[in-house]
Amino acid sequence: MKEKEVAVNVWGGAQERRGPSLASWVVLAQPGRSFAEIEKVVYEELERVKDEAVADWELEKARMQVRRQRAQQLQSTLARAILLGQYAVYYNDPGLLNTLEQKIHRVTKDDIQVVARTYLRDSNRTVITTVPKPKAAPPPASAE
Repeated sequence: MKEKEVAVNVWGGAQERRGPSLASWVVLAQPGRSFAEIEKVVYEELERVKDEAVADWELEKARMQVRRQRAQQLQSTLARAILLGQYAVYYNDPGLLNTLEQKIHRVTKDDIQVVARTYLRDSNRTVITTVPKPKAAPPPASAE
């Protein structure tokens, strides 16, 4: 997507929930790019993940992002307490707070492809497009 410059920013991920969850991606469009063009590029990337193993640098970058986010999150006593409670309720394992990073590090390129092929299907997709309202025209200047 970066090479095609159709987006200003892209991010996403899976929600952590008990039971079924949702993965979502947000794409901020580059001005002047059509939504159809952007969707096409996103779908091409999703298909690439299914068909080709992710590059080593991509996997390492994702791991480092998760590590940085967790380090920031765990600085707060309240956030740690919330996570302990969630891990106890969701997984019956409050100790996951201390072992999650190792589990994430064990995710392989093959694991990513299996998940992509299983869940990233057209039949599982919902697309929502939002466009901000145009700026209101300034009020006409009053003649005095």
